[in-house]
Amino acid sequence: ELDRDVFEITYIFFAEQKVPAAKFATDARDTLLTFTKDEKSNGGPATRHMWLQQAQAQVAALDLDILYFLDCTMGSHVHRFAFSKLAPVQAVSHGHPVTTGVPREIMDYYISWAGAELEYDKARRHYTEELKLLPGDTLHQYYEERVTPD
Repeated sequence: ELDRDVFEITYIFFAEQKVPAAKFATDARDTLLTFTKDEKSNGGPATRHMWLQQAQAQVAALDLDILYFLDCTMGSHVHRFAFSKLAPVQAVSHGHPVTTGVPREIMDYYISWAGAELEYDKARRHYTEELKLLPGDTLHQYYEERVTPD
C-alpha cells in the first residue's frame, strides 16, 4: 500500500518466452515497459546486444530513485540487465533465495525471507548484495482467495 501521491510505479517486463506481460499495471497511474530481444538483432556483433542497450537507455531515462527486481535469476535477459546501475538504489527480491552474483556496487540489496535462509551471519556470506531479511515468522506475499467455501 504505497502512497500514490508520493510513489510512481513503473513495471518492467522482459518477454523471453513469447509470453505476454501479466496485467501488472492495475492503476491508471502505473506504467508498463516491455522489452523483447529482437531475433533480427542476432546478425552480427554490432547489433547483437542492441535490445539490452535500448532497455538500459529507456530505464535510465526514467530517472528512478529505486529499481526493485522481483527476481533476476530466472531468465537470461533480466539477469544481464541487472548488471546495469540505473538507479541510486537497486534491490532484488527472492524468486529463489540465491544471489544474483551482481557486484554490490550495482545491486545494493537482496531482500529475502528469513524462513528461507540460514542464520543471518551464515546466509549473508552467500550473497554479493547486502542481505536484508523479512521476518521469518510471517508470510509476506499477498494472497487473494480464489475459491469460496460454497
